[in-house]
Amino acid sequence: MTLRPYFAFFKAYFLVYLAYRVQVVLWFFTNALEIAFAMLLWAAIYASSSATSLYGFTLVDMLLYQLLMTLTFSLTDMNPIDSLLDDFNDGKIAMSLIKPVNYELQIFFQNLGANAFRNVVLLLPMLAIIIGSQLLSKAGVIISLMTILVFIVSVIMGLLINYFVKFIFSNLIFYTEASFGLWQLQAIVISLLAGGIVPLHFFPEVIGNILRLLPFAYIQYIPVMTLMGRIGANELSLALWIQLGWVIILGFSANLVWRHSIKNMKVNGG
Repeated sequence: MTLRPYFAFFKAYFLVYLAYRVQVVLWFFTNALEIAFAMLLWAAIYASSSATSLYGFTLVDMLLYQLLMTLTFSLTDMNPIDSLLDDFNDGKIAMSLIKPVNYELQIFFQNLGANAFRNVVLLLPMLAIIIGSQLLSKAGVIISLMTILVFIVSVIMGLLINYFVKFIFSNLIFYTEASFGLWQLQAIVISLLAGGIVPLHFFPEVIGNILRLLPFAYIQYIPVMTLMGRIGANELSLALWIQLGWVIILGFSANLVWRHSIKNMKVNGG
């Protein structure tokens, strides 16, 4: 099977975001405000504490963590529920299923195109902020070429895990009309369990160990910890194998869930 036809979907969604520039600008400033509020919140928390370090994180470490989590969130962000919901509500999904293309791959490449454009907009400003603020050197983080390569591999697998988790979750739209509630629920659950709100180190040890075995930690948390040099060589090797295992398991599960959904799908009363 050739992937060439699917790059048309990638290009189309990249251009769609390029056409709606106001939406992209608003999205950029919304993210900037979220980062600013999060960093101000952590600054206030550390200022009110007599300790200079919380669970091994100084204020500089935490500020760097927030920036890297935002960067990694952007790199791994995928929202198949948007595409599935649009196609399902207007009935286009029925026509898509009879076309000589794999609908699952079509949705994936559409989301990949949207992801690529968002990162064109966000990646350079985020890198400029991280480098310009000198948080890397202040936190004692030394990034080597090998660290960057491992981070890239981990981010790619994180993107796939994020997509498969959300694709499985998105199939619930075929059984309920509470699509907006589903979108909010998946966003909150993944953000919390992926370390987007607080580092997983802040959870009680037993809970933290459990969360580090779940797929959510491998979307953002493990790539960020890798870049910050907080994972040893042996632990990192194990983490990458676990991450690959989740990619395979979730990819297979997503395909099974999709096959069940299309067998029971009813579009426009059909």
